[in-house]
Amino acid sequence: MREEEYRDLIRAMDRPALRALWREHIVKGALPAGWAKGKPFEYLVIRAFELDLPPAAVEYPFEVRDARLGTPNTVLEQLDGSIEWGGVHWLVESKNHEKGLDAVPILELRQRLQRRPAAVMGMVFSARKGFTEPATRLLAMLSPLRILLWDHDDLREGLDSRGGMVDILREKWRKAIWYADPYSPRGAALEET
Repeated sequence: MREEEYRDLIRAMDRPALRALWREHIVKGALPAGWAKGKPFEYLVIRAFELDLPPAAVEYPFEVRDARLGTPNTVLEQLDGSIEWGGVHWLVESKNHEKGLDAVPILELRQRLQRRPAAVMGMVFSARKGFTEPATRLLAMLSPLRILLWDHDDLREGLDSRGGMVDILREKWRKAIWYADPYSPRGAALEET
């Protein structure tokens, strides 16, 4: 299936349909008919932000090509999408793995961010098992903090809550600013100040 076809399929889904895709396929690691591996989760994350009220401005998965190399078909990088919210542009990396994510996707996204203006931020989404402790420790030590991590609980709450994904992003962003915390799993309450 072509990217445009994935985009059309996911854009036809409302929030209940996204929740069903999440519960019946992504969490279980099962592919919906006609979808390639990894694609359902990539598109679900972007669509969830697009369904928020007000909707975030989104760009579905895309490739970056560089015609300056003399071969315009050369793909420099593939991004799982981008979101613009609160005046900030966020590059998205989405992974649906059976095990916790290690530092590799975080470092790859960090490298992509370093080639862009400093105001661009990043988010890494893990569908099922979150992140390994070494990965979260490494990210906490990197400066400047430009990447937020989202796990299964963050996604579930974003899909199920009235405030949607943007409310979860707002909370994560606040914790990143106040406490220099790039992960802040759900249930980690904000401290009283």
